[in-house]
Amino acid sequence: MSDSLSNASEPFPLPAADDPHFAEEILAQVRAVLEECEKKTRPPEVVPYRDQLFALFAAAFDAGLTEDPDERAEPSTTGDAPPEDLSADGLCKALGEQWGLAAAARANPEEGPALSQAHVAKVRLLLSLMHLWTNWDLAWRRWPDYH
Repeated sequence: MSDSLSNASEPFPLPAADDPHFAEEILAQVRAVLEECEKKTRPPEVVPYRDQLFALFAAAFDAGLTEDPDERAEPSTTGDAPPEDLSADGLCKALGEQWGLAAAARANPEEGPALSQAHVAKVRLLLSLMHLWTNWDLAWRRWPDYH
């Protein structure tokens, strides 16, 4: 994790929208912010984490990657590669897989509890992220309807 994420007074660098790894970098930075929240036992909804996540959301929105890939007018990639998905669902799915939540949820209950306390803490972070991300997405998509 970069030092700039742990220092609220310094902005962290956003990847350029034309960077071929833009979506992966946004995902990595979202993960770093959430892990910092977890480390400091602070919710993502408070400053500075909310502001950092919003900057990442805005970059993803401007790149057209917060929309469900199946609903996009034009795919963001060509060939057989899956479209980059920085929607709330896409982020939560990717982070859940990286954190082992999907595998834990599929675990056999006879082998012990499916979700450990650490997994539950990660699920809470994902729920907070989904709440923030979907609200921002809705507000930005509906802005032209009211202005």
